[in-house]
Amino acid sequence: MPENQDNQDVRDDLSRELTGAQAEVFLRAMRNFSMAIKNSVLYAPEHPIYKASIDNFKRSLEEWTAFQDSLDLGIAQTRLYLAGYKGIPADERCNEIAGHLHPRGVIAVSFLKGVGHDELAVFFDLIKQDKRDIREKGGIVNNLPDMERIIVKEIDYSSLLTEEKAKGPASEEDKMWQFLFDIGEDMKGGAELPESKIEFVREFFHDTQKSACVINKVYKEAMNNMKDDGTARDVRDTMAKVCDYFEKHSPNKGKDVKEDLMRIMSQLHPDLIKMIFERTMVNGRSFDLAEEVTKDFSDTYIAGFIESLVTQEDTFNENLLKVFDKLAPTEARAENVVSMVADRLLGRRVLNADALSKLQMSVREIFKAHPQSGFMTQMYNITVDAVMNKKIDSLVYMARLSPLLNKFAQSMAEDKLKKEEIWLLLNILWLESDPLEFNKFSSKLAGMLSELLDSRDTEKIREMLLFFTEKMRPEQYSDEQMSAEINDAISRLTSKEAIDSIVAMIPTANNQSLDDIADIVSRSRERSASPLVEAYLLEKNPAVRNKFKVVFRKNIPAITSEVLNRMEYVEASSARDLLGILREYDKENSNLIAKRFFFDRDPRLRWEGLEAFDPSGKEDIDAVFNMFAREKDPEVKKKAAEVIMMSRDPEVIKRTFAFVEKNFFRKGFLPYLVEIVGKTRCKEALPELRRIFLKRVFFDTYARGSLKVTIMTTLGRMRIPEAMEIVKLGIKDRSGRVRKLSEILVKLETHDRTEADVENERSGF
Repeated sequence: MPENQDNQDVRDDLSRELTGAQAEVFLRAMRNFSMAIKNSVLYAPEHPIYKASIDNFKRSLEEWTAFQDSLDLGIAQTRLYLAGYKGIPADERCNEIAGHLHPRGVIAVSFLKGVGHDELAVFFDLIKQDKRDIREKGGIVNNLPDMERIIVKEIDYSSLLTEEKAKGPASEEDKMWQFLFDIGEDMKGGAELPESKIEFVREFFHDTQKSACVINKVYKEAMNNMKDDGTARDVRDTMAKVCDYFEKHSPNKGKDVKEDLMRIMSQLHPDLIKMIFERTMVNGRSFDLAEEVTKDFSDTYIAGFIESLVTQEDTFNENLLKVFDKLAPTEARAENVVSMVADRLLGRRVLNADALSKLQMSVREIFKAHPQSGFMTQMYNITVDAVMNKKIDSLVYMARLSPLLNKFAQSMAEDKLKKEEIWLLLNILWLESDPLEFNKFSSKLAGMLSELLDSRDTEKIREMLLFFTEKMRPEQYSDEQMSAEINDAISRLTSKEAIDSIVAMIPTANNQSLDDIADIVSRSRERSASPLVEAYLLEKNPAVRNKFKVVFRKNIPAITSEVLNRMEYVEASSARDLLGILREYDKENSNLIAKRFFFDRDPRLRWEGLEAFDPSGKEDIDAVFNMFAREKDPEVKKKAAEVIMMSRDPEVIKRTFAFVEKNFFRKGFLPYLVEIVGKTRCKEALPELRRIFLKRVFFDTYARGSLKVTIMTTLGRMRIPEAMEIVKLGIKDRSGRVRKLSEILVKLETHDRTEADVENERSGF
């Protein structure tokens, strides 16, 4: 049955006793409990994986104690009981917990609300010890310090052994094992046995699942009675005698028995597997079961067997390491087998991204503890060492490395391989606590930058920079040596050469790449601002400039600071662009710079200052009026008048017209001022236009008529009722030009209004 279906069945069974939410939280707590036990055995107390697993279990307990004040577990030989409820249905994780705690004397444990990391660390540090050591030291309770929030109850061994003696008739499993053991004793002499006994042995080994169940049950019972060493030796010797017998009397049948035996061993308790592969004596000769069992099997078959062990155990541990070494004893064979194992695991999707990271670190830790291991040396080579040193032929390198690095195992393309290589190195770095090792891997990672820049791979550069700036563990940032390495890696990733290359990618970047680039430059603010602004100024394509603005938005403080620095020595040709950046991202400084330009000697800069200026109060608009009043350049003066009209301030607009009309030499600017009213559609200036149009003079000169025509044209452009009221006054004007223009404008306005009414009737309004 698929694993997810099994879990669903357990949840359904629990839900009959618990609420759905409680059942989910309980199963999550048991999964984290099981993982913490495994990691306590595999890793040192200070290792981040071990610490993380305790924290995960602690969080699960906090979730559970939201429902109840404590998590109370009863622990039988092969299953758990939740206090106040029935026995927990069969679940792999729960069975693993029971199988680990019960042999160490624990029959009940309670975790109370508020239990902390330190208390849990003490508890796991004790239960990871060998069961014999715990018993020899006086048991769990005697070795566990007083703790407020963890309560442990211990087995009374004298009572347990008494109960064992008082048991009734042997179970079916005990009988089967005893019969097999007796047959093994009969095989010692070397004489041929009756067919009935041979047939029993064949049938026993052929049903591998049942046979493994029988042997595991016998072994676990022996563990509870402190007799597991003797039972393990009996199992080993019996299997050795069976193999030896068939080798001598029936080699053809013997190969089938060996195949069945391999399948059985893949399902046995790891401690028992370790004992089975120890050398023994059979009929007066030294006998190595691993050699005898595997000598007729190919590497492909051995790889399949190892795969089954890894899949069953869900990680590497010390016992499986010894099994692997036995099955692949030579370096040459280990190299071949380990590649096959990796392929098989990936083919079954056992090694997803998370599992691969854990596998790699498990391999690395075990390799450090067992450098003499041929199998683990090869596994280390293809997970860590091969990443660091590509001395072997590239095709061989890809063939050996890709199975573990390519988590989807769907493509052998170089870009995918590079992505997985980076991904693996990031995982290694995050878990690394040795400064020298950290230096080696961080240098390797930073050394890939030029390759990534050449391939324009902004996604991976962003991932690397994000990792170093935000994702490292706190203790790595606080370690002086590792912190220096982290800063060095960041400096390489944000060097001038790197930033220049990244900025050059903007014109052809897609949306995703623009997001990557924006994030990269936001983590190298001061270094990236200057090349970004410089590239923007050189770029004249509006569409490409919009791409730069996408990048600017994540780096606004540095960008505006760079623009303000450039304003100290700005050329007129760049002023508009720089002020445009400020107007979009820093309005306050934009106005300050623009106002400063009002006094520049270069009329182009004065014009750009007015273009960028956005008056927000009386003081600002007064500054524009004062500039208008002193300005000599006609184009700049027109721009100032435009800004005044755009302010919509009636008082300043009136002052502007008065200023122009006051002096004979300034009156030449009046037609331009009237035109600007039309251009800006400034209705606040209509009183001034009406006043000027109706003003009585002694002589209607041609210039006066031209000004009135200009006023009529401006009013016509505005096309608002208030303007048309003034236009109608021109119908009775003394000037023929004015009368004619006024009549035309009135007719056009009437025609437009009529067409609008017809259209509204058609539309139902």
